[in-house]
Amino acid sequence: MGVYRSKKVYLGAWHYVGLTILYAIPVIGWIIAAVHAADHNKENRLHYARFFLIRLAAAVVIVGAYIAAVYFVRGGDFLNKKLLQFQGIGDRLIGILSDSF
Repeated sequence: MGVYRSKKVYLGAWHYVGLTILYAIPVIGWIIAAVHAADHNKENRLHYARFFLIRLAAAVVIVGAYIAAVYFVRGGDFLNKKLLQFQGIGDRLIGILSDSF
């Protein structure tokens, strides 16, 4: 009888560490994770990339829900006050610049 050898390629622990660091890079890492999630050459990498993208999507949903909750608890006026502060800074800056010319 021959020795059974699996055709699967297993990833080492350091490979997962490297992938985690790579996928954590904003935008570029996410694109690479999406490419790895569609690549069927290494099954373990495929599953890890899918896990990472699902976790990223869940984090975006949770943060969005938190921001929406804060917005509604504060009466929806919180962001408007912050925007008005920025508009006031812009108006003052334009006034200072127009006075100097």
